[in-house]
Amino acid sequence: MRKLLYAFGLLSSISFVAGWVMGMLHLPGAREFSIGGFLGFVIVFLPVLSIDHHRSSLQRTKLQKAKFFLGVSSALIVALSVIFKLVELEGAAELLITGATLFALGFLPIQFYSMYRLATS
Repeated sequence: MRKLLYAFGLLSSISFVAGWVMGMLHLPGAREFSIGGFLGFVIVFLPVLSIDHHRSSLQRTKLQKAKFFLGVSSALIVALSVIFKLVELEGAAELLITGATLFALGFLPIQFYSMYRLATS
């Protein structure tokens, strides 16, 4: 299962980068490659990977679980804002601000506190 998951993540990443390069070269189909690869990475690979990671580490503290939840949530919201921007839907800026705020005011303080506790112990 994990090999299939990693292969899908690799293929979607390659598709996204190929679309990006094709866009720089002004080749046809660049937008479709970019959007398809990014959607596959964000909608399929990241959630399945985070669920698998969460299941394999159930003995974590509440602080570590909160950090994981905030990190995954902010990453998905920012990725969703990128998708909205690529497809030219409204609300991309609001999603980006929400994801960045969640990352800056939620994930980062917990991460630095965890690093501080680890360094002082």
